Amino acid sequence: MVPANYAESQLDYETRGKSYGRKRGDLLERGRCLMGRKVQKVEGALVRMGRRRKPGFGIILHKTDRAPHLMTHEEQEMTPVKPIARDYQAATATEVCALVHWFEKPSEWENNETHSNRTWVPLSWLRVISKGK
Repeated sequence: MVPANYAESQLDYETRGKSYGRKRGDLLERGRCLMGRKVQKVEGALVRMGRRRKPGFGIILHKTDRAPHLMTHEEQEMTPVKPIARDYQAATATEVCALVHWFEKPSEWENNETHSNRTWVPLSWLRVISKGK
């Protein structure tokens, strides 16, 4: 015997992402949106460095569109404010990077603090303190 609201309960089950043999995109095409987290590491967000003795405090000024190791040297030189090509650590990163202006400089692995007020940092290294607009 099938309950009266069987179709609705099946719909609820599918929208939670536990559909039988269906791909996630199928649900989105049918207008049933699966909720996801909104990216908080945007320009204007206040951030700190995770896993550091001195985490620092800064603001994201700019983000790259793609990973720097996929960019040509000319694209790396054309990044605004500070060319990413001049920062070896960021230029060889395999993920999207952000240019951060530090109000309180974080510590480096071997030094007490970074040398520059503005550095390119991979997004996975940053923790959001206050999200931007």
